[in-house]
Amino acid sequence: MSDWLHWIGKQYYTMNSFIKEAEKYSVSRRISLQQLRSMHWGDTVYCAMLDGKTGVIFGYFKVKQITGLDPKTSERVRDRYACELLDNGGYAVSRSCGEYATGATYSISADIEEIANEVMNVENEKENKSKLMISGHFNIIEPIRILDIPFRQGFRTINGKSLIYQAENNNRKVKGQFYLEAATKLWYEHNRIPQSGDIQEVKTYNKNLNTRKKGQQKARMPKQLTIFDKE
Repeated sequence: MSDWLHWIGKQYYTMNSFIKEAEKYSVSRRISLQQLRSMHWGDTVYCAMLDGKTGVIFGYFKVKQITGLDPKTSERVRDRYACELLDNGGYAVSRSCGEYATGATYSISADIEEIANEVMNVENEKENKSKLMISGHFNIIEPIRILDIPFRQGFRTINGKSLIYQAENNNRKVKGQFYLEAATKLWYEHNRIPQSGDIQEVKTYNKNLNTRKKGQQKARMPKQLTIFDKE
């Protein structure tokens, strides 16, 4: 499995509001098809947010679901890979960054790369693209101050084990970029355990155009603390 770092923008969230929303709906984060192709079921995504001049990792989630597929794209994927209906959907989800209504959810026996490739084939034929997201249960951790990793959008592979080791031995502060070496990436590719996950349809999606006002609800460190799992 791989580890990723993902920054949560302060345009819509504070740490506390993000945690509150994640407790209600779990986490769903927009992702490009290109980056989705590099992920695997069970990958760990560490969530960070700027706090002053540096960042803070305040939680993580495991990639368990791909959501945001429109019904046409979902049907094409289900025609290609074995799926089982889990839920008929019909739920309204209201997040700070947007609102959407869920469609059906299916378990699927295929790698994320295989799913992403099939989605790409369908999306190339469409004018209105699916708003793809990865989703999973959010776990709060004792905050880690990251001193040298700058904010950037999207997802970046990191050496999660090295980052956690340094944090646990340096008063929850870490220095360095924690880039994952090419040889290590290759090792993960050859030694990952095949898994299955879920795909979820989204019938409507409306982005929230009302961003959080500057200075509103200044970010505070989450009070609830948990311990990292060692998977």
